[in-house]
Amino acid sequence: MKTLIQAAWVALFLLGLLPQGAMAQSSGGLYGEVRFGASFVDDADFEELGVTGEVSYDTAVALDFAFGTFFDMGLRLEYQFGFRGADTDTLQIDGSGTFDFDAYLFTVTNMLNVYYDFDLGRISGSPAGSSRLVPYIGGGVGFAIHELDVDSVGSESDTVFAYQGIAGLAYSFTPNWGMTLSYLYLGTSDPKFQYFETEYSSHNVMLGLRYSF
Repeated sequence: MKTLIQAAWVALFLLGLLPQGAMAQSSGGLYGEVRFGASFVDDADFEELGVTGEVSYDTAVALDFAFGTFFDMGLRLEYQFGFRGADTDTLQIDGSGTFDFDAYLFTVTNMLNVYYDFDLGRISGSPAGSSRLVPYIGGGVGFAIHELDVDSVGSESDTVFAYQGIAGLAYSFTPNWGMTLSYLYLGTSDPKFQYFETEYSSHNVMLGLRYSF
């Protein structure tokens, strides 16, 4: 609950950073999107009370909600609120071997993303905006709230800086509805818990459903 309350405050803060012009675009300039997929969390170095090693994670589930606006020249601005949940797999302690480690890492992200959409119609010499398929690249910055829940010990959370790189494809079925396929590399500053300091990065493959207003 504490993690979700923190995330809500950060979400309100980031929404306040959106320019007023973005909220007042004409019909067709705004969109909402839901994305669902898999998150592959990288093995992470850790340190606990002077003990060092590496923790590995199972494949995680990822869920994102996004709201954005289109601008001229292919630029797009977006607010993204996301969830990642990953079970730990094993814990390798330097000099001692590998052990089972029963814990769960829950990550909430609040990001402001900027994209560039490639207009394939314009590139091929056809009328601008005539292609249903639109490749895009982008990046974002924001905050991540990591909550680590260790079995029989309890849970702790830490809020850290987050950044990501994005590449994907969008396909429009109608003027309003479309689908997206995205790759997101998400990294954060090292989360620090009471007795446990580690690192975080993940590779995310997401399928999205978009509605343009």
